[in-house]
Amino acid sequence: MSNIIDNIVAIGGLGGSGTRVVAEILEKRGLYLGPRLNQQHDNLLFTLLFKRSDWFLKFPTKSEVAQTIDTFLSATKYGVSAALREMPPEEVSYLFDNAQRIAGPKNRFDLLRDSTPPNLNHYSGLGWKEPNTHIFLTPLAESIPNLKYIHVIRNGLDIALSKNRQQLKNWGAHYGFASDTDIQSPQNQLRFWIAANQTVINQGQALGPKRFYLLNYDNLCQNFRTELEPLQDFLGWRLNQNDIAELEATIDSSFLGKYRNAPADTFSADEYKSVERFGFRFD
Repeated sequence: MSNIIDNIVAIGGLGGSGTRVVAEILEKRGLYLGPRLNQQHDNLLFTLLFKRSDWFLKFPTKSEVAQTIDTFLSATKYGVSAALREMPPEEVSYLFDNAQRIAGPKNRFDLLRDSTPPNLNHYSGLGWKEPNTHIFLTPLAESIPNLKYIHVIRNGLDIALSKNRQQLKNWGAHYGFASDTDIQSPQNQLRFWIAANQTVINQGQALGPKRFYLLNYDNLCQNFRTELEPLQDFLGWRLNQNDIAELEATIDSSFLGKYRNAPADTFSADEYKSVERFGFRFD
């Protein structure tokens, strides 16, 4: 697609990893994050187009993903209604039905359809935050040559004990998990955390440091200003001190380290070592 805005940033990660805070950083800078967001600042247009139930078991072809990316960018820039008019009626019908299956009535198809196209002259760039973005990182990076991607990673033991297991349920088949995998098992959730994050890190290394940034959310919460510096270097801009102070005041680190409250035998020594390899430390 031509005339893509120069400044395009996407944010992804496993559910519960802290992506919302990063979305708020982009908003402070004035990036447009999409036509309709939920309370977690997820871009619901991305959810509608990419979180397809038939893609959970059979990953889409390269051309299918490329077409969906083109639709996503077109709908973002010119409005959802305009993009839908260019789609076959059966595709629109599928998206409507899928929106109800995946997200229920809170993700109202008609609200997205009727959203007002943005005046992008009022924004400093284009971005989106949707945890599932990491599933499609490689085709997104190929289709959007100037895309910068921020992958947020949180301590795997905390994620394994959280109630947010939707990505394991939806995408587990693409990481070698059987259809009857017990998604309530902390061990299975940790296995998924390892597989999904290692995959996206490998893809990010191929993209290089100018396009891929791995953000340790635990470190961001504990040393916000220190961790914000290299992130701003990656993005190529600086927030003012008032904005930084406002963002810092919203950080809540009280939920970090909840794994310490679990029974001592919940995770094995090897599982601790697996998480340590991703840059997390256990004193």
